[in-house]
Amino acid sequence: MNSIPFYSLLFWAMFTWACTADKNSGASASLPDSTLPPADSSQIAPKILFHGTLQAQTGAIVKIAAPIPAIVDNVLVSPGNVVGKGQVLAYLSHAYILQLQEKFLSVQSQYEYALQDYRRQGELSLEQAASLKTLQKSQSEFEPLEAALNSLKQQLYRLGIVPDSVRPDRLQSRIALRSPINGTLTEMQAIRGQWAGTENLFQITDLNRLEIALNLSAPLWLQINPHDTLQYWTPSQPDVKLLAVVEQKIPSVDETGCFLVRASMLTPSSQPGVLGIPVVAIKYAAHR
Repeated sequence: MNSIPFYSLLFWAMFTWACTADKNSGASASLPDSTLPPADSSQIAPKILFHGTLQAQTGAIVKIAAPIPAIVDNVLVSPGNVVGKGQVLAYLSHAYILQLQEKFLSVQSQYEYALQDYRRQGELSLEQAASLKTLQKSQSEFEPLEAALNSLKQQLYRLGIVPDSVRPDRLQSRIALRSPINGTLTEMQAIRGQWAGTENLFQITDLNRLEIALNLSAPLWLQINPHDTLQYWTPSQPDVKLLAVVEQKIPSVDETGCFLVRASMLTPSSQPGVLGIPVVAIKYAAHR
């Protein structure tokens, strides 16, 4: 009768020990393994910040002025527009445009008559049917007209008018200002209906030919090599990350005691019209 409680007590003790062992084993499995070696910090590239400015390469910016003082007849673009080479930006009008074409036609007519006469006198001179004096007179009339005609042709080309296209019934009353390159319109002074003098009316920037210039101390200068890829941004748009590739390292020290690094953009700037703005860059990928 007394053996039953004893076996019950023994069974309860064994059951309690087994549960406690399972719990302890589960708890020890969830703990972090303190025996793992720490990460090698030398394998993590430090985020060194390089400071510089946004600049344009030579020829990346083109300023366009009126070839002659004139009235801005019409403007076809707005700042920020992407334009193509040869695209019309504006039309200019002035009485001189018509006058120049009319003068060209008049001189051209006189030139053609003088040329025919000069050739005829030359043939007669060879046949001894005309005197040398008559030939010289014809030549003296022909050569000034030839010079005047060539000068007028150059003036027409300067206005964007092809001389061969000038006809009495096809005179142009206005001229077109065209973009000489592909790019973005970053500045505009042209206003419809206003007088345009010799000042620049448009500025076109080729966004594919911008660069960032980094002025660095010697230790930072050694951190960058040609063909490394940099990631950069502007303080006003820190969330817009762009890429550039290092093109040139200039070892000479300038007056500020800094070394120069030039990097060409791989992605166009989102602020093309604000050259000279500060930029911040980090080393994004090393050249291999």
